[in-house]
Amino acid sequence: MAFMGRGPLDGFSGKLGKVVGSNRNGKFYLKSLPCKSNRPPSPKQLEQRERMKLAAQFVGALKEVIMVGYQYVKPNHHPVNKATSYHSKEAIAGTWPELSIDYAKVKLSHGSLNPPSTCKVKAAGAGTIFLSWPVLTNAFHCDDDELLVVVLGDTIDWPCWKFDVAKRTDGSGIFTLDESYVGKAVHVYAAYVSANGKKVSNSWYLGQHEIT
Repeated sequence: MAFMGRGPLDGFSGKLGKVVGSNRNGKFYLKSLPCKSNRPPSPKQLEQRERMKLAAQFVGALKEVIMVGYQYVKPNHHPVNKATSYHSKEAIAGTWPELSIDYAKVKLSHGSLNPPSTCKVKAAGAGTIFLSWPVLTNAFHCDDDELLVVVLGDTIDWPCWKFDVAKRTDGSGIFTLDESYVGKAVHVYAAYVSANGKKVSNSWYLGQHEIT
């Protein structure tokens, strides 16, 4: 692939012979059309395709969270693409065709805010989760940082999240789930998001818990 400024072709987009032009984030790119191959894909290629497919489905179901959690990516990179790349490489267990999400390695945010030193989670009945953490004050966070909580099941089509469960200085918070979650085991994650939504902490995995 090649990048070009506005030259004789004036940064065209579309197909021209065996060349395709496109515009991404204000820059124009040229790339050749892929060559067709009659060779069947190798097992390694099939596994890579399925890993990317699974990662894309997983990240797509959490797009609202990912757009905040991965907002500080390199120029010309998109948060969803960055998150998909990470999860395809680091957060998928097994070998093709038996692939699954490795929930302990899921990362829903990357950032500079300090996470809590510890965080405890307890199913509190009536579909609620009670979370508690020590309140520490230093120069690397603000007291009004808000707690983001994300709950995932073993299928990727029913995630649930809330951006303002509690403030950092509250030391505890309650997250209420729909009654359809009762009796099911879920994976719980949390992260801090600044009050203006411009900064985040790394997310942390809080384990699997059965909702009562």
